[in-house]
Amino acid sequence: MFSPRRSSGCRTAQNDSQAKGAGGTFADGRVQFEAETRNKHELAELSRVYRLRCVDRIVRSWPGLDNRRVDIITKAEMDKWRRNSPTIRPQFFNNSLNVFREFFPLPD
Repeated sequence: MFSPRRSSGCRTAQNDSQAKGAGGTFADGRVQFEAETRNKHELAELSRVYRLRCVDRIVRSWPGLDNRRVDIITKAEMDKWRRNSPTIRPQFFNNSLNVFREFFPLPD
């Protein structure tokens, strides 16, 4: 499910250490991401709203995620979240993964 291949728009190994949530909790990265998203004036309003909806859906569908350190989340946990989120439409799920990539590198 989670391919190690990254698109050019995703973070690379060089700047993974600068991830918003690197070394902190998901909530730390989430708060920073939400503030940056609200202040990104180059994004259309609907794009900002959509990104924030993705974050909200991730948090609501993964109990306790806000308190988890992002650098210790495993691929198995990501797979479990995916399996336990059957009501999330595939396109929205993929966009939510892109939001995850804004916080930290996805496990291989």
